[in-house]
Amino acid sequence: MNTQSKTICLINAREESAGCRLRWLTLEEICFYNKYENLSSKRLELPTILRRTKEESKTSRVLSNILQAFQIGAQLLLNRRVKSIATGKPSSRAILLLLLACKTFRKTVIVDICDLDWSKKYTLAAIRIADIVTTPTEYLADEIKHIRKKPLFVIPDKLDYTCLPSHKNVAANGPIDLLWFGNLEKEGAIRRESFAIFCKIIKNSRAFLIKNNISITIISPRAQDSLEMLFRAIGNTSLHCESLKWSPLAMQSALAKKGFALLPYKEPIKSCKKSPNRIELALYSGRTVLSNGFLPSLDAELQKHITICSNNQIDNSALKALKKSKNTLGQARALIENKQIKISEKWQAIADTII
Repeated sequence: MNTQSKTICLINAREESAGCRLRWLTLEEICFYNKYENLSSKRLELPTILRRTKEESKTSRVLSNILQAFQIGAQLLLNRRVKSIATGKPSSRAILLLLLACKTFRKTVIVDICDLDWSKKYTLAAIRIADIVTTPTEYLADEIKHIRKKPLFVIPDKLDYTCLPSHKNVAANGPIDLLWFGNLEKEGAIRRESFAIFCKIIKNSRAFLIKNNISITIISPRAQDSLEMLFRAIGNTSLHCESLKWSPLAMQSALAKKGFALLPYKEPIKSCKKSPNRIELALYSGRTVLSNGFLPSLDAELQKHITICSNNQIDNSALKALKKSKNTLGQARALIENKQIKISEKWQAIADTII
């Protein structure tokens, strides 16, 4: 084994991004706990805004960013210990140029693609030039194969331990809560069709929810926008609805409550390429998961724990599933925990290519 000290450089790694936290940031954990003493990791923050905006002068911070990006890039390229760089889907010219330079200096380029937007030209270019591309689902990998001939590494998302309550006990008392959590773009339902379906299911189920005293909780980075979208969809109602800005603490508090997680996906759901990370998080926390179908990337064993909202409506079958989930929670958790071991082994294999 080569005993030369080697470093994996992580470009723009941020814990607040699920695409980073649940995926390629795992390489940092592996370096810290690794059985190989000669492998370490290092984070680098690369400025991504290299063009000035209308509000900025020619001598603005953009010029400073260009100089800073050049200096950081030069230091990385000339550092012989840095054998590999890893980053999430690049969305800027600065990162793409750095990846190209690293290829020239024979450094291994690792790019993780958690989802794919065909309009992002820098991401598409990075997929083509990277030595290693990782992705969370086989379905997304099949899509990427149209622009990449080299092999892809499918590594599912990890369980989001950051968002789990500190205890495993599920609340047995108190009112029933129905939770939706996720990101919501500025364009709202135009970009996030799954949230529009969520609103439709709530609208169709108002009478049932009111009758059973079920409250609605939304957790999203765009908390106020999501709540306004819901009210526009369902109209005047006596339903108790609240929306909280996403944070680990907000998630922990919400997931500690008794109730459902309503997590629909873009239709037709059988063609959806999304990762099941939100479903797995909700199941592991003890929430009874409702959806508009079975997400293809969700393991068959876990699909048994999902309750389908027939005709986009919640009915008594949900209450029956809520009672039943108390007895099946241990099984669901065991399945998810076993999956984490396999995920760690796959990221370990990626790190082994650099040793």
